[in-house]
Order: sequence, then C-alpha cells, then structure tokens
Amino acid sequence: MEESSATPVAEKVVERLFTLIERHVGYLWNYHSNISDVTQQIEKLSDGRVRMQQSVDKANRQGDEVFPDVEKWLSRAKKMIKETDKFIADEREANRGCFHLKLRYQHSKKAKKQAGDIVTEIQEADNLIKKGVARRPPPHGIGFSSREKTFNQIMEALRDDSIMMIGVWGMGGVGKTTLVLQVAKQAKEEKLFDTMKDEPARAVRLSQSLEKRKKILVILDDIWESISFETIGIPYGSDKHPKSYCKVLLTSRVHEVLSKDMGTHKDFHVQHLCEEEAWILFQNTVGDSVEKPELQHLATEVVKKCEGLPVAIVTVAKALKGESVSVWSNALEELRRAAPTNIRGVSKNVYSCLELSYNHLDSEEVKLVFLLCGLLGNDDISLDDLLKYVMGLDLFDYMDSLEKARDKVVTLVKILKESSLLLHVVEDKQIYSKPPSLYFVAEEGNEYVRMHDVIRDVARSIASKDPHRFMVNKDISLEGLVCPKLELFLYDNYHVSLGIPDAFFQEMKEVRVLCLSAPNLAQLPSSLQFLSNLRTLCLHEYRYSL
Repeated sequence: MEESSATPVAEKVVERLFTLIERHVGYLWNYHSNISDVTQQIEKLSDGRVRMQQSVDKANRQGDEVFPDVEKWLSRAKKMIKETDKFIADEREANRGCFHLKLRYQHSKKAKKQAGDIVTEIQEADNLIKKGVARRPPPHGIGFSSREKTFNQIMEALRDDSIMMIGVWGMGGVGKTTLVLQVAKQAKEEKLFDTMKDEPARAVRLSQSLEKRKKILVILDDIWESISFETIGIPYGSDKHPKSYCKVLLTSRVHEVLSKDMGTHKDFHVQHLCEEEAWILFQNTVGDSVEKPELQHLATEVVKKCEGLPVAIVTVAKALKGESVSVWSNALEELRRAAPTNIRGVSKNVYSCLELSYNHLDSEEVKLVFLLCGLLGNDDISLDDLLKYVMGLDLFDYMDSLEKARDKVVTLVKILKESSLLLHVVEDKQIYSKPPSLYFVAEEGNEYVRMHDVIRDVARSIASKDPHRFMVNKDISLEGLVCPKLELFLYDNYHVSLGIPDAFFQEMKEVRVLCLSAPNLAQLPSSLQFLSNLRTLCLHEYRYSL
C-alpha cells in the first residue's frame, strides 16, 4: 500500500523536474532563435514607436491634447528600445570571445523574457492607436466636460455633408451663444467654410457669395419663430444654389422652434451646469473668500439659486465678491423672495439673480445706462448711439462738453462689463463688420458692446416698472398709446409697413430722444412739431423726399 501511494507523488516530482530541466536546457538549445526573436521584436517596436510619435507630432501641430497613456507608452518604449539595443550590442560583443555556457544561458533567458515584454508593448500600441492618440481640447470659454461633449458633437455635425441645418437649444442663460461662438471660431481655424455670416440683414451679400459657389456657415442666434431663408438671401434647397454650399446653425430657447418650425436636421441640447461645475465657476469668479467658514453655507445656497446657469452664476458672483457676511445673508434672502416672472424661458430664481446684480450697481447713473442698453435692440449696441441718447436724456449732471460725456459713458460701460452685465465685442471681419465709431477709439474696444439676451430681457422687465420714461416699440401697432411723461421713444420697424398715427406725439411733450428705424415708414407725423423738449432725433434708413 505504501509503495502504491508513493508512486503518483514520485511521478509528479519527476514530471516537474523534467519540465524544469527542459526549460533551462531550452534556453541553451534555443539560444540563437531567442536572440533572433528579440532582435525582430525590438525592430517592430521601434517602427511602432516611430508611427506613434508621428501621430503625436501631428496632434501637437493641430493643437490637440495627447492622452497621458500615449505619452507614458512612448516613454516606456523609448526606454525598452535603449535597453534592448544595448543588450543585443553586448551579446554580439560577447560572441567574439570564448564560448561561455553560463553566459549564453543567461543571455538566452533574458532575450526570451524581453521578447515577451516587447510583444506586450506592441499590442498596447495597437490598442492606443485604435482609440486615438489625442483629443481636440475644449476651447477657451467652454471649460467643462458637459460643454466639451456638446461642442465636439456640433463640430462633427458641421463636418458632416449630410447635415445642413443644426439646432442648439436650451434655457436662456445656459451658454448657447458662447458655445456657438466657440464653434464658429473652431470652424474658422479648421477652414471648414469659405466665410461665415451672423447678420441676416445682408441678404444680397449672402446670395452673391452663394452664386460664387462659396461654402458658407450662417449663424442665426436666439430665434423665437420660423424664419424664411429667402428673406435673408438663402434660397435653401433650390436648384439655383445647391444645399451643399450653405449650412445654417441656429439657437433658440424653444426646441420645437428648431425641430418643427425650422426643420433642423440635428439638434443639441445645452444642459445646465451640474452642481460641481456650477460651484467651480462661482468659486473661480468670486475668489477665495468663499472658503471662509462663515461664508461657505451662504455661498452654497446662493449657487443653488442660480440653477446652474452661467449667466446667473457669474453676475451674482461678481456682485457679491468682497462683500461682508451681512451682505451675503441679505442677498440670499432677496433670492429666496423671488417673485414669478412672465419672461419666456427665464425662471424666477434666475430673474432674481440678475435683478440682484442690478441692485448692487453703485450709482443711479450706471443703473440708467444699464436699462438703456437693455432697450437698444437685440444686436450689438453702438456706443455712438448710447452717447447720443444719454446726452439727449441729460442723464449726467454737470456735463458741459461732448468729451466729458464720452469719458463718462466709457467709465460706466466699463463698470457694467466688469459686472458681466455687458459683454465686450470682438469683431471678426470674416463673420461681420460694423461701421467705425465717430466718437470712440476702436483700439480701446469702445465702439460696440453686447448684452446677453437673458440679461436684456431682465433689463426690459425692470424698465417696464417705470414705463413712462422709456419705451421701445418693435412691430407693434401704436394706435391708442398715450404716454404723456415719455422721455425716450425708439421705434424699430423694419419688416412691416406700420405707420405712425399723425397725432401720435401731440400729448408726448416730454419726449427728449426720438429714434425711428423704419425704412417702410411712408411719412413723418405732423405732431412732431409738439415735441418742444426734443434734443436728439435719429432717423435710420428713412427714405424721405423734399
């Protein structure tokens, strides 16, 4: 029994012993093949590293971000190639001397292991190349992973010849315009289009560009209803101008306007910032003061009230930056008392955030300039126009010269920019160009400013609480309007031939500034003679006859 039980154990011992002997003898027996194998594998690794480095160099030239694991692989491969080349060189040198059994065994064993390690690295390189060695970095101003993904998807749609109309939608203040501007910038850098336009009024130039077979990107921002492409010079889909030469990028707060009314081919939803992204943006704007224990809870609650909308986060953060705990506490209470708003696409919390920023402006002068900017149309705001209006309204005390008034406007606009209630306009002549300023220096960036559409809506809502002083009329009938205390009247009517009642101004003797943008206006009303306090009269595109 003892002999029979010992036999299987002995057999296993002998089997393992022979396996061990075979492996070690194999190092000697397969010496030449092992050395040859490692030499071939290191050549493959060297070739693979060259290809990988070429891909990385190309990505760097394009400004792409190389993935960290690719950089690590290149470093490992470089080190492995250097060590293996030295090993092969040492092996060749050793073979010139006397035959050394132990040394040959050691070299063969090392070559076998190195060849296996090299094969693993080659396989890893194949996997990295399949996944891509780099990515296009998020442009400046995007900054968050949630925006980066949407940005990349829109860029892919622009490169896709089968997608001609792209929609970007989301709540007001969520960052649609910022995202689209970055998309336009990236498209320009990649030379995807011959030209880009964002001023639909230039119908003739758009049509002429299409006739020259130019590839055009047209950007229509913040649309609320269906737009006829014919009116902006785009015979979209007609035989005269093939669709392949024009793409349209639209933004709206309402998804149905894009998908149903406009018939977009692909839409992208810009979501609110997540809680972590919202806090990062708020903290970066307001500074390190929110790290103070007495402010942390207040700051967290304030950020929640901003509902993840960048426009609210930034303006509130700038309004509260450097303020005391008492001011923060009071601000939070104001936000909690937010009243419902009837502004489409703007929640009561967002409205209260922007109203809070307005309330924190230092002077009545800067508040009045803010409200006035909110009334000056939906496009970029000319500081020439702003200067004419504030002079006509006599908003500034003790201004006895145009130069002093101009300097005052520059100062107040700077305050509003620093509060993020106004935005700086960087002119890209490939997209649009504007007439030069008569009163302001272009090099100082003081010709035009821009107001975010949500901030503009809030500014108009605030101004409407005192409707007797300012009024802006756009495509609305003037019948029955009586405003005896009105000081500023802007009439914007480009598309409909609506006349001004002849006696309209008879009871508006307080009007100081009158601006009519109405090329279809048949004639000026005779009641203008009653405007005894009128100081500024602007007629834009009015066709009159003597």
